[in-house]
Amino acid sequence: QQQNNASSTSINDRCVLRSSYQSLQPTHITTYQTRKMTFTLIAGGDRNELLDAALATEITERWREEIEAATPPSIDILDISCRSWGDDAIDVLVPFIQEHCLETPVLVFNDIIASRNTEEGLSVLTKLAATFRGSDVRKLYLSDNALGIRGLVNLMPMFEGSAMEALYLNNCGLSKESMDTLKTILEAGVGASLKELALNKNMIGRNGAAVVKAFLPLCQQLEYFSYAGCRPEGDGSRDVCDGILSMVNGYDEDDQVKLQHLNLEDCTIGDDSSLADALKKCSQLTYLNLKDGGLEEAGMRQIISAVEASGAKLTHLLLDNNDVGSASGEALGNFLRTQLSTLRVLGLEGNELADEGVAEALRPYQETPDNPLKELNLNLNEIEQDGADAILACTFPNMTSLSLEDNEEIPRDALREKFGSKVTFGDDDDVDDLADQLASTGM
Repeated sequence: QQQNNASSTSINDRCVLRSSYQSLQPTHITTYQTRKMTFTLIAGGDRNELLDAALATEITERWREEIEAATPPSIDILDISCRSWGDDAIDVLVPFIQEHCLETPVLVFNDIIASRNTEEGLSVLTKLAATFRGSDVRKLYLSDNALGIRGLVNLMPMFEGSAMEALYLNNCGLSKESMDTLKTILEAGVGASLKELALNKNMIGRNGAAVVKAFLPLCQQLEYFSYAGCRPEGDGSRDVCDGILSMVNGYDEDDQVKLQHLNLEDCTIGDDSSLADALKKCSQLTYLNLKDGGLEEAGMRQIISAVEASGAKLTHLLLDNNDVGSASGEALGNFLRTQLSTLRVLGLEGNELADEGVAEALRPYQETPDNPLKELNLNLNEIEQDGADAILACTFPNMTSLSLEDNEEIPRDALREKFGSKVTFGDDDDVDDLADQLASTGM
């Protein structure tokens, strides 16, 4: 049995501890802090274990014991994720919820209907939605459930009159039609309170992106938006960026845009200016993920100029797998100089920076040894001797991971000597190490 009172453990971490399963939830999302102490009920057990009435009874009885021993007994988080709840198990759970959890602000319902047939899965969702109808749920985690349009419709009672602040729907089989339903939910009032929205790994596609464009302006409080891997293609990507711009433009002139975390991985940004125009107003932005964004030199310059103009201080900048090229190194370096005091994670994999681009981009880290950078990804950048020398000239006092994989001509010995186990060169690291050991013994 796991301890359920650890307020410092994130929702994602608890799922990993329980089941060795990496959910799609971001690790920074933890609890809804309404009380001085946080009390959490976690179902626990193996991932996707099929629960029947007997197992559900065991869980609820354990929870009752924990509640009796708790001070105070009010429950901040109900986590039933990563186990498969059937109708008979939910019929045991619902009375417990009605007795103890109707005022619980955080519900973690990730991956709760795995291996159930469609009708039973929909029935489980319907019963949970009816149970929490009219309650004050503030954060709802529903990722990794095969919801589709029918599941989302069945959940609609949970949103009636809601002031929900966070909604996570990653990997839920959502389509364009599902976005129409989500738009209806947001229009009914949830959009006015929503601060966090995650839609990663869904089949929303080009047409669904047009609906996202239409509903984003409803979300004026949005601080966290994640839309990675939703297959928008070029036109859909432009729609999403236009939606973000419309949301930002909806603020009064003197109001500060609230957006802090933006993940548009796999959206084709290119040199379209909508996103850059939006970013110019996002002074609170700390996380920006534009991996696989189709950015070339001009598009990259637009983006970093916009962030610099906003005055934002990033902690994470992920530009992996674009085509910015070596000529972008100086502009990138000048931008990184403005972010030195805050940037902790920098992803530049697959950008063909080559030696010249790497040397220019990293120059601020040669000039300023006191910096917080912890993770640097320079995989697949055609780095050779001069680029390696530029990396060696940098000081990274907080570095935990330096990725230099798939730079076939990069000299390794000096880098290994300086960075030790923090530097990786790829799958052949162990082979090279073995060869070095054999050579040192004369074999």
